Amino acid sequence: MFTSHPKPIKRTIFILIFLILQSIIPINPFQSFSSHAFAEGRGLPRLLRGEITAQKALGAEEIARTYLDEIRSRIRQQRTNSDGKRTPTRLDLGIQGSTINVPGNFRTIQQAIDAALDGDTILVASGIYKETLDINNKSLTLKGEDKGFTIIDGSNRKELPAVFADGRDINISGFTIKNSIAGIWIDNSKGSVISDNIIDKNQLLGVLCLDSTVEIIDNLVTNTIPFRGEFGRGIETDDSNVMLRGNTISGNAEIGVFTSRITGSIVQNIIRDNKERGISIQDSFNIDITDNSIEVNAKASTLKYGIAIFNTDTVLIANNVVKNNDFGLVLGNSSSVRVSDNVIEKNAGFGISTFASKNIEITK
Repeated sequence: MFTSHPKPIKRTIFILIFLILQSIIPINPFQSFSSHAFAEGRGLPRLLRGEITAQKALGAEEIARTYLDEIRSRIRQQRTNSDGKRTPTRLDLGIQGSTINVPGNFRTIQQAIDAALDGDTILVASGIYKETLDINNKSLTLKGEDKGFTIIDGSNRKELPAVFADGRDINISGFTIKNSIAGIWIDNSKGSVISDNIIDKNQLLGVLCLDSTVEIIDNLVTNTIPFRGEFGRGIETDDSNVMLRGNTISGNAEIGVFTSRITGSIVQNIIRDNKERGISIQDSFNIDITDNSIEVNAKASTLKYGIAIFNTDTVLIANNVVKNNDFGLVLGNSSSVRVSDNVIEKNAGFGISTFASKNIEITK
């Protein structure tokens, strides 16, 4: 449904152009619902350009993979340099119990991590800690005294993540984490929790989870900036089972939430003022996107979306508010998607657009 109608001759020309374009890219540009998805847009060519742009963006992920491989190489080199140097444990140092205090027992957080045993809790007092943390195959809890004043600042080694953890379950809460190439990177972990942190002003990625089962809860993830002119994502999860709940994800240079090859839930988050997309999902299965507020992402100038879903099967999109974006919801090459009880309105382009998709159910 368009908000205005061309004169008869212009309408005929428009239909001819539409038929030609429809033969190139199969879409349903007229799918909109007055109270839930407004087709407030400014014409078909704009819509098509947006969808083509989204498809091209999927190929750009190879650039991100190259960057991540570079960072992994730096971490491996750092670990190689310390091989053969046995670090005393807390038992060697006479620290009893399973709690280590920083700076009470150790001056730096990394010293406490190196001395910790599986299951230990590291309590970190308020202060600024200019270090990058490497948690290598340990199961630990890191807890800051006050997230506004317990600050992990990675500016001394911006080429490394502020917190890198692989191989075991890690709980991280109560910190401000900033000024690094990635705020928190969880790799190959089964059961990690990232909660109640401020993750601010990092490059490339605020939070990255790869090959993991992870819960990301009640964090502020904001102001992630590009690296080498690329990306700037709030949260990215790949090849993982994830729960994202209660986070505020805003002001990031590219995408608020990007996921690839995942299962899981994105629930009760506020996702706003990100420069390209609010939520972007690809190559995934069994996803719930419910009770989120997704607003003012990519307004007017970049032809991107509040929610974009590509090559994904079995999705529930329910009880979300998606408004004041460029486009509201785009579904491409996806199947078995239920869109129910959302408010999708006041988007500059179309409310809902589907192409090359099947078994799409849109209800009140």
